[in-house]
Amino acid sequence: GEGSRTTSFWQNLWRAIGKAGSITGGFVTSPTIASNIGALFTILLLMLTALFGVYEKRKHDTALRNSTKSMQLLNVLKEFKKIGYIEGSSVISRNGLIIASTISTKTGAEKFSATSAYMVKSVEVALERLHKGMLNHIILNTTTKRVIATTAGKKGILVCLIKSQGNLGLMLLEIKKAANKIEKILG
Repeated sequence: GEGSRTTSFWQNLWRAIGKAGSITGGFVTSPTIASNIGALFTILLLMLTALFGVYEKRKHDTALRNSTKSMQLLNVLKEFKKIGYIEGSSVISRNGLIIASTISTKTGAEKFSATSAYMVKSVEVALERLHKGMLNHIILNTTTKRVIATTAGKKGILVCLIKSQGNLGLMLLEIKKAANKIEKILG
């Protein structure tokens, strides 16, 4: 069971340290060995503490980088929204998770994003199988709105919800600019 594995671990540790002196039955029989073991455990504890500190710093740096990226992405989306006719936009991952968004939660941003990622992936697969080149953008027209999706590098997708009366050429130009900025931010 668990106890025998723990005992086995300690027995193996004692055997390994025992090469430097006499250890019997799991008890240290020499004060010199005891101090060596104490020093060994102190060094091990310091190493683990240092490793944990490095891990925590990396985790903090990654979180800071990610929050900075999220803010940069949100700023791109807010600037993009200022050109008019844009109801909202999202930067999503290739698997449909929202990275940054100006689409209200009332609209169902999560479902919208997941569905958009699936749509982009489906079109990319179809284009690849038909040997018809790379995807530039997808435009869905409804009676009141347009949904335009485009890739933003290998990591992201930009999806925009636009009023149908907006100038399509201008929208596509602005979407391309925003997608390029997003690609640079995502790396």
